[in-house]
Amino acid sequence: MVAVLLVLTATAQAVTMGYDASMMNGLNILPSYTDYFNLDTASLSLNTASIWVGSMIAGFFTGQLCDWLGRKPVLFWGAAITIVGVIIQTAAQNVGMSSQAA
Repeated sequence: MVAVLLVLTATAQAVTMGYDASMMNGLNILPSYTDYFNLDTASLSLNTASIWVGSMIAGFFTGQLCDWLGRKPVLFWGAAITIVGVIIQTAAQNVGMSSQAA
């Protein structure tokens, strides 16, 4: 049973990361998006890579944080930070706000 839950969790994470990457790819080809934020090739690449960079950085300390604080507080604060990032991205008016905040 535990193995099934682990596989389902990994699958859900892979699907959501794939959806995010696909969404950014779709945005990057829209002239209205690139023109509004004045994006060149380098800033488009950085904007897309920021999705993966957050996961890579969090991976270095999340395990230790869970051991120290417990799983539920870490999940709560991770979700809270994500919600703040979504609010910032939704209200994006310039390229600094358009990058992945969470």
